[in-house]
Amino acid sequence: MDTFFASPERSAPDQLRASVASLESDPVVSHLLECVGGLLAILDENRQIVAVNKGLLEILGVEDPGDCLGLRPGEAFGCQHAHDMPAGCGTSRWCRSCGAALSIVAALGGQETVERECAMETSSGDLFLRVRCSPLKVGTRRFLSLFLQDITREQRLAMLERVFFHDVNGLVTGVMGYGELLHIRADETTRPMVEALQRVSSRLANEITLQAQLLKGSSTPGVARFTRVRAKSILLELSDEFHQNPVSEGRHITYQGHSQSHRLVTDPGIVIRVLRNMVINALEASEVGEEIRVLFEEGQGQVTFSVWNAGVIPDDVQPRIFQRNFSTKAQLGRGLGTWSMKFFGEDILRGEVGFTSQKGEGTVFSLTLPIHGVPQS
Repeated sequence: MDTFFASPERSAPDQLRASVASLESDPVVSHLLECVGGLLAILDENRQIVAVNKGLLEILGVEDPGDCLGLRPGEAFGCQHAHDMPAGCGTSRWCRSCGAALSIVAALGGQETVERECAMETSSGDLFLRVRCSPLKVGTRRFLSLFLQDITREQRLAMLERVFFHDVNGLVTGVMGYGELLHIRADETTRPMVEALQRVSSRLANEITLQAQLLKGSSTPGVARFTRVRAKSILLELSDEFHQNPVSEGRHITYQGHSQSHRLVTDPGIVIRVLRNMVINALEASEVGEEIRVLFEEGQGQVTFSVWNAGVIPDDVQPRIFQRNFSTKAQLGRGLGTWSMKFFGEDILRGEVGFTSQKGEGTVFSLTLPIHGVPQS
């Protein structure tokens, strides 16, 4: 038979039966098939399935393992190109760029584990798989263990995130452009409103950039825009943000230190983002009528912003307070607030984020920054 990539040869029925029997009699392989919770198949030297675990049967919608035996992976999954050639999966032009076929052939030709990603078109929809293939010897026979991870949803979400940020950035750029035009034509009556629109647009653009970094969870150089700024202006903007904010209703926020004119080199937008999370946490931990204090103080070569509330974090929660995805609230999507404080405050701003929480003293979250934007050695 012709092939454009892998060997077209297939195992004879008696060879398949012998392979299945040798795997069924091997206690290690049987245990592996039973305990592995992901998707696992064992292939013979002709890339045909000779054993599968329950996880793979479920995703294939098959009850009897015998229905899969003798098939190649693309045939079992219903790949649209599995039957382009008479010899089946692995032999068509498409297979030369298939991550699954590439990992299987590479593992057949060596002794190393090979990992690839595979985009597969099936009759029931597109699949995106992470494929890990490893040589396996059972007695004198040579097999391949094929581990599969369905990452279709993760891939789709990553693509949607990329498209979302691209499109929203374009829209915000347009809004900022119109803001500039309005500012040129504004009179004394409309200029304050136009300038407020420009400030909000600029903050929105910065927030979009920061959200993209938060999703990546990596500190890309150049994200922060360091500039010389007064501590007073940071606290005033934070005060404006929580003035008449519904989340602060019934609670009193005081600001101490904002009358001073200390200057520092930092990214004010990111500082405000960190402090905003600190204030929100303090508000959520406070009862109606209680006070939240936002403080600023200067030390030797550094400044510290801090947020205090009277509540106390339980002892068993404190060690995990900055852990990503950890939250005391039983809801998906929680657990990023305190983690993002640490991420932006330390990885991006090069400062230090910490907290103290003791009975009788309350809880204080703090952000300490070098005055000149770079920590002193």
